[in-house]
Amino acid sequence: MRLFFVGMMTLLLSACAPQQGQTILVSGDPSFALVNTSGYTIREVYASSSRAGGWGRDRLGQYVLSPGENIWVSLPSGGGCITDVMVVYNNGRSREMRNVETCSVRSISM
Repeated sequence: MRLFFVGMMTLLLSACAPQQGQTILVSGDPSFALVNTSGYTIREVYASSSRAGGWGRDRLGQYVLSPGENIWVSLPSGGGCITDVMVVYNNGRSREMRNVETCSVRSISM
């Protein structure tokens, strides 16, 4: 019986675990983990409310985000839940995600 219970719990947890590129649902806080799933180093990260007039500051500063690494992006709770995110890779290309509902996601893969 105990082995059956352990097996069922393992199956349940693996079915609930997010696959690569998926997000985990939460609520309230617009902050999120940015995961570098590309094959390039990210040299700049920008995230701001979609209502803002610009991208704001580079959230990496002097650091870089190598492939496979992640960074926690803290956003103020009063800024709303709809967020624009942009990364700049070390090859000079950029990628944008606009109007992301960050109060309902735990991580974003780029």
